Amino acid sequence: MSRAPGVKVRSIEDTAEQRPVDLTTMSAAQPITIGFAIPGDIMTPTGGYRYDRMVMEGLGEFGIKVVHVPLSPRYPAPDPATRHATAALIRNTAVDLWLVDGLAFGAFGPVELAAFNRPVIALVHHALSDETGLDPATATALLHSEKLALASTAAVIVTSPQTAARLCDLFGLEISRVHVAVPGVIAPVLPEKEPSRQLRLLCVGSVSPRKGYDLLVEALAPLKGQAWHLNIAGRLDDADTTRDLLQQIEQAGLARSVTLCGALGDEELANLWTSHDALLFPSRYEGYGMVLTEALAHGLAVLCSDQVPAAEGLPAPAVMRLGVLDRQGWTSQIAAWLETPERVRTARQAARDTARTLPQWRDTAALIAHITQGITR
Repeated sequence: MSRAPGVKVRSIEDTAEQRPVDLTTMSAAQPITIGFAIPGDIMTPTGGYRYDRMVMEGLGEFGIKVVHVPLSPRYPAPDPATRHATAALIRNTAVDLWLVDGLAFGAFGPVELAAFNRPVIALVHHALSDETGLDPATATALLHSEKLALASTAAVIVTSPQTAARLCDLFGLEISRVHVAVPGVIAPVLPEKEPSRQLRLLCVGSVSPRKGYDLLVEALAPLKGQAWHLNIAGRLDDADTTRDLLQQIEQAGLARSVTLCGALGDEELANLWTSHDALLFPSRYEGYGMVLTEALAHGLAVLCSDQVPAAEGLPAPAVMRLGVLDRQGWTSQIAAWLETPERVRTARQAARDTARTLPQWRDTAALIAHITQGITR
């Protein structure tokens, strides 16, 4: 089971599983209005924000009006003025139900929580205190605030059974209140690619300690001078981690082989998906790992760490899983792709086949609609 190193997690069988929904009955349900509160810029190019955007877009099909309620980007570290402004916003927004992204909700305190006069559902991508690199005092404060906030909810939605298990262990939540709604995919039309003499590798995700790019550079260093190139597409907001990563790349002699592309828009990222062979996903910890299923939907082979719940149950060679610290294993797998290009072609065809079995975004929206309508009946 994928988890942060050292984190105790119950077995999946002991916690919430994704529950099937009869889509044919959904559109006739009583119309309701949901306030979807999300901190920061909803167009931020991360998996969590993409999940929020796709859910907002999909709920309308099932008789749900969604009111986007933007919250301060200061969350999950708000100051007192931010807390009071959020409380006023909540009190002055007329909705039947609240859905609040966990990046903010887990940091809500008594000021914000007292403002709600309608039921609240928390959408939790992962426990805030599990973020890699937090100092102990910050992690402890987030642990306490998230426990308080989640205790006040009518339900909790998570993106993987592993996250459901983690929240139950951390916060003592009743399993019946936790619902798994895994991210969907949009299956693109995949043109046949011309063979390339160079192995085209891709990482997608913000440059941060949790994403494990430092471990990946260590694994790639022994392959210096061989026919591969890695593009890393993701925000560079963490200046210290970005600086350290660039320095590591330079010292490993990989400056010509690794490119940090920064944050990309949808069109730019779509171009990257169609021009690469494999996704490398060395994350130290993920609540789900949407980028993995996105890669499969675009026909990329995947090499990921064993801390990515999205990889659970997916077959090799479409998805290859290795220990997050197994740098020799990572080097060996990439070397095998370089030595035998046919393995890459086989893995990419397996990725296409696997993508056809993945849930669609409509399935995700239907499940969330079903949860919300059950609470408002």
